[in-house]
Amino acid sequence: MLNSAAQYLLLGTALCLAPLNTLRAQFCWECYQPRTLRQLVDSAPEPLDSGFVFRGNDHPSRVLVTYTGKKRAVGAWRSAFIRDYYEKVLRQPLPTEFKDELLFREDSVEYWLPVQSRVLPYFANEMTPGDRVWLFIVWPGGTARSKRPDWVFLVNEFQKP
Repeated sequence: MLNSAAQYLLLGTALCLAPLNTLRAQFCWECYQPRTLRQLVDSAPEPLDSGFVFRGNDHPSRVLVTYTGKKRAVGAWRSAFIRDYYEKVLRQPLPTEFKDELLFREDSVEYWLPVQSRVLPYFANEMTPGDRVWLFIVWPGGTARSKRPDWVFLVNEFQKP
C-alpha cells in the first residue's frame, strides 16, 4: 500500500502524462437537436415586458444555414444580455467570450449570431461566403426593447455538411 505522498505523486504524474483532450470536456454533438431558426422563433411566446427575456430552456439546436462571411462586433446590449445570462441565470462565470457575431442566412432571412471567440477564427479558415454550414447553437432568450423581440442565438460550434 502506498502512503498518501506517494499516491499524490503517482496521481500527479498520471495527470501530466494524460492527453489534454481527455481532461477537457468533450463537445456533446448529440445534445443538439435538428431544428430551424424559424421554428425556434415561431415557438416563442411574445414577451410580456421590456428588457431582457431569459428562456427556461436554451433549446440546444443544430441549424443548417448559409455563411455570408460578414462580421461585426457584438453590440453593448447583446454583450450585457450574454453576461447576465451566464451570471444571473446559469449562475456561473462566462466560460468564453462572444466579442463578434457573424451574419448567416436561413432561406431569405438574415441572422446576426454571436460566435464563441475561440471558434470564430475557424470560420475564416474553413468556410467561404455562400457555403452551407451546420451551427450548434443555444437560445438563452433575447431582448424586448421594441415591438418585436430580438432573439439571441449563441454559436458554440459548427460543422460542414
